[in-house]
Amino acid sequence: MSYALVPFPILDGFAALKRRMDRWRSEIGAPGWTGVIWPEMLGTLRLLRAQLPQAEWTALRGFLRSSELATVALEDPMTRWSWERPRGQRADAELTDMVYGHASQRRRIAEATPLGQDVHQAVYNLPSLVALRERLTTFRRLFATTTARNPQAAFLSIGAGHLRSAERVAEGRRPARWVALEGDGHALPTLDSQPGVDPVLTTLHAFMNRPHQYGSFDIVSCGALLDLFDTPMAARLTAAGYAALRPGGRLVLANSARAIEDRGYLDVFMDWRPGWRDEAHMDGLLVALPPLLGAKWRHFRGPSGSVVYTEIRKPADTSRRTTRRRIA
Repeated sequence: MSYALVPFPILDGFAALKRRMDRWRSEIGAPGWTGVIWPEMLGTLRLLRAQLPQAEWTALRGFLRSSELATVALEDPMTRWSWERPRGQRADAELTDMVYGHASQRRRIAEATPLGQDVHQAVYNLPSLVALRERLTTFRRLFATTTARNPQAAFLSIGAGHLRSAERVAEGRRPARWVALEGDGHALPTLDSQPGVDPVLTTLHAFMNRPHQYGSFDIVSCGALLDLFDTPMAARLTAAGYAALRPGGRLVLANSARAIEDRGYLDVFMDWRPGWRDEAHMDGLLVALPPLLGAKWRHFRGPSGSVVYTEIRKPADTSRRTTRRRIA
């Protein structure tokens, strides 16, 4: 199929999109160009992603990936890393560090071309990536307050990456035990350098098949994985995380709360298509899980409203299991 023959429901169709792209190309690199072009480009991609049937969006995505816009976007080290997946994984620990603006990535960003640094600054401030940095802050707060209340607490982090949420925890305020499960062997040296963290290289399937093999925990967290999974896989992981809790323990999950407005850019130029689940979707997933009998849960959102957190508490007295219910 010729991309030029695919109809697009904006103005007078594909010709209008090409004219718009020609104008963007002429303005790229001018002082302040991202502030002019970026909002219009994101808005255009959002409109097209929302309105086009999947087959037409796929065709358009192929066209955009072969355009000069893609060449410009890939000047950003973060966009290029996500697109190329040098470690073969989506949203790996190295990419997450770039999203966080972690110090380990400063040299990589500084070595980008001036154009790449312009693009990076714009991508860094995409709403979805801002929400991921809020998620990091939320989990840091969760871990700190839990340890302050219970110095003997044990934590389990699933899909830990580099576990940057542990970095700012002072030595005297760390939990008694912190197990970090990670499937990417490249992340292990960084995890191993975290004081008090016990890194484990394993697969999610191994954990889901034997959730008790690492002991039981006061906090089990999964901050980055559910967005990547369909409902059956998310349900299995939730059930396994819940099974690893001690009586009275909490499983804390994070999901994108809605279809993010910048998902067109993530899809086209970063090959990143996170899913989303709001409170109603999470309620439906949890109610259908027999292993959660007796559990109570609540939902809350971060400052941007773009991430929904679900905290599931196991009964302190497991002999008194009655029903599953949401805490209003």
